[in-house]
Amino acid sequence: MKPIFAVFASTFLLGACAEGTQQSAAPTDPLSNALSGKTIVSENFQASLGSNGSFNGKATNGMIFKGAWTVRDGQFCRTLTEPKPFVGTECQNAELGDGTVTLVTQRGPVVYQIN
Repeated sequence: MKPIFAVFASTFLLGACAEGTQQSAAPTDPLSNALSGKTIVSENFQASLGSNGSFNGKATNGMIFKGAWTVRDGQFCRTLTEPKPFVGTECQNAELGDGTVTLVTQRGPVVYQIN
């Protein structure tokens, strides 16, 4: 009986490990796939969007932005932790183009090149 339990336990544990690996696979929605691990660049801003969800940006005036990003219900969402005046979460409608993403901000649409 013990050898059968050992086989069952090891099979179950290996299955759980394989399942965990599948969960950490690349995102499946088109927006996440297009942006994950890339840098987006507009006329006044650029941001590196890490595949781990990190967000690191810099405005042309030198202001540095840090935080996290994700895609929620088809929207690009970013949660900034720096600088203080911009701390918080904002979700923006997003539209993918040919090598671009247009994010609709509070001040209107902004087109970013995806690099």
